[in-house]
Amino acid sequence: MKRAAQMHRILILFATMLVSASLAWAGDTTGNGGGDTANAFWRKFQFHGNFAQSFVYGSGNNYLTMNTNDGSAKWSEGTLNLGLPINEKFRAGVQVHSYMMGEIGRGNVKVDWAYGDYRVKDWLGFRGGVIKAPAGLFNDTSDTDVTHNWALLPQGMYEAEYRSYNIPVEGGVIYGNVKLPVGGCITYQLFGGRRGVTANDGAPL
Repeated sequence: MKRAAQMHRILILFATMLVSASLAWAGDTTGNGGGDTANAFWRKFQFHGNFAQSFVYGSGNNYLTMNTNDGSAKWSEGTLNLGLPINEKFRAGVQVHSYMMGEIGRGNVKVDWAYGDYRVKDWLGFRGGVIKAPAGLFNDTSDTDVTHNWALLPQGMYEAEYRSYNIPVEGGVIYGNVKLPVGGCITYQLFGGRRGVTANDGAPL
């Protein structure tokens, strides 16, 4: 309940930030007129979403709490996200996610990420809020199917049953891309935050 209340406050804060920004922009009557400016602002919103339904069959054991020996369609997953570039350097976004994989997930809708991202220079940026932990090669892009060819990422690193624990983190990242005099550039991330266990999602934690 305490964590759910925290997520609720984050969503309210994010919604308030977007509404405040839009009202401030819409209230600007300089230049070519507030109406045109407001319309241009709302056109910056980006909405994305996906839904996947899977059928799993395998012999030898029931995998990930599904009855895969007989075949199971109890694997459904969906996301919906909203992004907005406030200006050239500052961007904000939020994504909600829900999944059911056998007894895991249970269809709960939770905040997957909700953060603000401020890019000072190419070599220095800040991101904070509920973020995706930048672990391994795919943890922060695990919901983007075009980045990998597998129905499931390698489970030794990206355990599906611990998704609600491994991916969302309340914290921040300092990042950047530093150009070298010779040999290209170096990309870095300094990451810190706090993980939490989602109540009643069936994860064996």
